[in-house]
Amino acid sequence: MAGQTAARAATLNQQLSSATGYAAHEICTRTLLSGDDFTRVKKALVAPAVDPLGLVWLVDHDPAAAQTTVKTWLPWAANPSVAIFRPGLGCTTVPTGVSVQALRAQPLKAPQDAPLSSTLQAAPWPAGEGAANDAALTPAQRDVIRAQGQSLFAEQSLLAGQRHNTIAYLVAVGGRLVHEAYAPGYDASQPQHGWSMTKTLTGLLAGRMVTEGRFALDDRPPLPGWQADGRAAITWRHLLRMSSGLQWAENFGTYGSTAQMLWMEPDQGAYAAGLPLAAAPGGNFVYSTGNFSILPWAMRRVLGGDAQALYDHQHQQLFAPLGMRQATVEPDASGTPSGGAYGVLRPRDWLRLGQLVLNHGQWNGRTLIDPGYIDFMLTPSPANAGYGGAIWLKGSLNMPADLPADTAVFWGLNGQYLVLVPSRQLAVLRMGVSHLDRDFTDNATRQRVFEAVRAILGAL
Repeated sequence: MAGQTAARAATLNQQLSSATGYAAHEICTRTLLSGDDFTRVKKALVAPAVDPLGLVWLVDHDPAAAQTTVKTWLPWAANPSVAIFRPGLGCTTVPTGVSVQALRAQPLKAPQDAPLSSTLQAAPWPAGEGAANDAALTPAQRDVIRAQGQSLFAEQSLLAGQRHNTIAYLVAVGGRLVHEAYAPGYDASQPQHGWSMTKTLTGLLAGRMVTEGRFALDDRPPLPGWQADGRAAITWRHLLRMSSGLQWAENFGTYGSTAQMLWMEPDQGAYAAGLPLAAAPGGNFVYSTGNFSILPWAMRRVLGGDAQALYDHQHQQLFAPLGMRQATVEPDASGTPSGGAYGVLRPRDWLRLGQLVLNHGQWNGRTLIDPGYIDFMLTPSPANAGYGGAIWLKGSLNMPADLPADTAVFWGLNGQYLVLVPSRQLAVLRMGVSHLDRDFTDNATRQRVFEAVRAILGAL
């Protein structure tokens, strides 16, 4: 009996640590990086996601010290979690055994955006920052796009835990930004947390390195320890398709591999890469944020092992050429960008990444990503016909059967959706913090997004 009680207490402690870790990082990111209102973030966006933590939590949010601490007032299970903010780098959770001072002393610096010229400020998206322009659409098409936005922003409940909380809705047709709308209190300048849309961003960064000839999809990542056992058979292709065979338990809302890695491990890639094989590489699809933490860890080694080199490379070789600004992939405590969950970009820049896929890797007359790599991304994996290379495909995510066969989706926790239809040159982005869309089964917001895509396609 005593053993069962101890086991239940240990499980509760793990779950509380998961919840405080999520809350500290999310409050830090949304307030100190994105500039959102602290009270709104705490009460409306985070508390319902970590229920019942909100009944026992103590939140110390200190903008002057640039950090957030979340713990409980329970004397036997305080489980404090700390996230610190660094300008240009975003927020990092401070794991046990790592000091705030040591993290702040890291020499890692975010690359700086070039000054924005008046020409680019006025130029149409995606080359510049000009306003959305729907002049090429018919009145009926405009009405449909606007009506779908109204539906996405509408709420049917006053209960915090039953709200969609749509923040941004953008539509691009034929490579033009034709509609852009934000919820009250938000605007185009604010970066938004993409959660697992970051996986597709990481896939595009890998594609840039493949295009540069730094590695091939069927090469073995140069990782310590993998050459001594069956992990030596894992390739970049396996990681990008989430068929590495590595042991993993993807859990949000409770304790599991993801929570352990994101909020308790100082080196996320090393943790995920250190797990044993559970199956032969290439055979089984297992949704794994761990695979996408290994990818930047391995890319860092391809570039010589220095985290700064990876930050410089992603900025110089992808973000800057696309015209992205304020783009952040938040690092873990080792300095490696967290490639599975922590991309925080302006909605216009998430949309730019989608347009790069629609352009088949071409941008302003330059091949940023080889078209063959984009084909790899958009081709169903042998292990999962609904997943390609770092992107979701038709047949997944409860996608309606009548959407075009080439529909592809960037998808992230809490209702982040960038839906692409290459054959129709359509991109639809919805971002927010939905409490009705937290996993593979609860997807009321997702269905709203797909309904919007269906309606827009019908009008075009």
